[in-house]
Amino acid sequence: DSTTAAGGYRSVFAKRVDARNTVIWGPAAVSPGYFSRGDSQSYAVSDGTGGVIAAWFGADGVAYAQRYNAAGAAQWTAGGVQISTGATEGGEFLKNAAGGLFALFGYTSGSGMVVAVQSVNNAGQCLWPIAGNCVSVATGTVLGGDFSGDSGAVDGGSGSLLFAWGGTNAGKMDLYAAKVAAGGTVLWNKTLSATSGDEGSIVVKGISDGSGGVYLVWSSSTTGAPALYTRRFDSSGNAYTGWVSALQLTSAYATNDYSVSLAKDEDGFAVLYTTASYSPDEVRIVRSSAAINALAPGWSLNGIIAGNGEVKEDSALVYDGSAYHFAWSDQVDGDNG
Repeated sequence: DSTTAAGGYRSVFAKRVDARNTVIWGPAAVSPGYFSRGDSQSYAVSDGTGGVIAAWFGADGVAYAQRYNAAGAAQWTAGGVQISTGATEGGEFLKNAAGGLFALFGYTSGSGMVVAVQSVNNAGQCLWPIAGNCVSVATGTVLGGDFSGDSGAVDGGSGSLLFAWGGTNAGKMDLYAAKVAAGGTVLWNKTLSATSGDEGSIVVKGISDGSGGVYLVWSSSTTGAPALYTRRFDSSGNAYTGWVSALQLTSAYATNDYSVSLAKDEDGFAVLYTTASYSPDEVRIVRSSAAINALAPGWSLNGIIAGNGEVKEDSALVYDGSAYHFAWSDQVDGDNG
């Protein structure tokens, strides 16, 4: 939760509840509200031992994280571990094999944005090259290329991170990807779309394929209005066998507000998204095959309507072994619900 604290400052809160919504502990103020006005963009990542790692961007754009054990006791330094030395843009946090988290975001460099990544263990220590705080202009693992603020990351296995982002290339938006080894070495860094493309400009999200690769979902506005596409890439960033081209998931909608959530099942994966082509906005779900670039049997372009409202960055989509469950945001009398 990100809500207003005393004195008009904003703070991020955490609370643990059971399956019946009975409070186990909390709410606990995660971020120092007396310090950071407007703390927002909060994320929760499991630590693998019943606890949680909360990560957020402060009002100053700096990224922080704090770990709580299963009883709700803070495990890291008061106020959280600072994992960027300056203002950041967008980004994503993801659980890693060390019981900590991967951090991925952009920062301003000259006239553009570049992407930086870091791996933090369960003790709140940075695992990749640092000097002082975890990620900065001069330290951490830094990759060139402009950064749009949208990114998709998956655990690459054995402590590695595989991720993609949208960035500017020759005046257009392109799709980039990289893989970083457990020690912080960049194994590869490549462009996934052609220079003439206009891809990754609105949203980029990824989900593991279970074999060291990734399914990426991104928007492309080459037709004048953005549509969602997906493609499978292996652990080396090459298009997977059966995925010689990208699969179009939606029609070209006249909207620039794409936030998506992904979840995988036994033989495919689903994409929860918003379209503003209708009034009110629609939340829809569409499903792709896992093996080849084709929609799953019984599914068609644009999928099916799930309700009215918007999919936000933290909107949940979960597969429980037999069915998909999801949540989204809507406005009632001007307030989000």
